[in-house]
Amino acid sequence: MSHTSQIELEVTDLGALEEAAKSLGLEYIKGQKTFRQFAGQNGRCQHAIRVPNNSQAMEIGVSETGRPGRFRLETDFYNRGYGLQDFVGQDAMRLKQAYTTEYTKRQWKKKGFKVKTTTDEQGYVTVTATRPRTT
Repeated sequence: MSHTSQIELEVTDLGALEEAAKSLGLEYIKGQKTFRQFAGQNGRCQHAIRVPNNSQAMEIGVSETGRPGRFRLETDFYNRGYGLQDFVGQDAMRLKQAYTTEYTKRQWKKKGFKVKTTTDEQGYVTVTATRPRTT
C-alpha cells in the first residue's frame, strides 16, 4: 500500500532544487527513474532526492507536470519517511524554504545583483540583494 503524496511546491529550476537538497545534506540523483516508497514499492520519476547512507529512508521523486519546465515532488512520509522527514521537515517545509531561497538568489544574481542570505534564531531566512557599485 502506497502512502505517496505530492509536496506542495512547483519547481521551475532544477539547479536550484539540487542546491537546496545539498544544503540540507541530501543527495540529488539526476536521471534516477524511480523513487523508494513504503513496503518496497517504487514510484516513477525523472530525478530523485535521497538521504545519504540510509537505505531505509523514503525518497523524493521529481517528475514533470506535463507543462514544459515545471516539475512536481512526490514522496511517502509514512513513519516520517524512515528518516527523510528529519532532513526536509514536516510537510517538507525545510526543503520548500531552501528551494525558494536558492531560486530567489539565482534570480537576483541573473540580474547582476550581489546576494546575501541570513537566517535568524527562529529559522527565518532573509535574502538581501544589492546592486554592485559602478564607478
